[in-house]
Amino acid sequence: VHEALEYAVGIFSPGTVWTELVLGSEPLDLVKEKIDRLTGKGIVPHLKLLATSMYTGKDYWRVKEVVRHLQQAAKRDRLTLKWLYPNCRCVSPLDTQYFTDDPTSAKLAAKPVYRSRLGKKAFEGFAALRRKLRIRDLSDSYESAGL
Repeated sequence: VHEALEYAVGIFSPGTVWTELVLGSEPLDLVKEKIDRLTGKGIVPHLKLLATSMYTGKDYWRVKEVVRHLQQAAKRDRLTLKWLYPNCRCVSPLDTQYFTDDPTSAKLAAKPVYRSRLGKKAFEGFAALRRKLRIRDLSDSYESAGL
């Protein structure tokens, strides 16, 4: 599986290749090692939380520690997170702030596409295309057709 993910990272845009890690009862060091290995290769790990992941307060602190490590690894390896979207089944590096920051100050890090540079350029291009395709006057159309 790792070879296929590494191959995909070489083909697709940065931040578009991701895989799920199930957060079960394995030691935290092993989970952190997996996160480091994946982020080091440009793969965005998503933590899949099972129903048994957070039964007690101790389990919550365990999840919080792993999520904090996921956030630090994503920053350290400069993973592109613009392709991520909020996902109710997994915790992605985009969602880590809801576990690590003060809940009253957590904000979504994603920006709508129409506010990005690419979105603005696309909007300008579509506006120019609409202007060129606009019919100016019915008599102009007859003259250009030779009628």
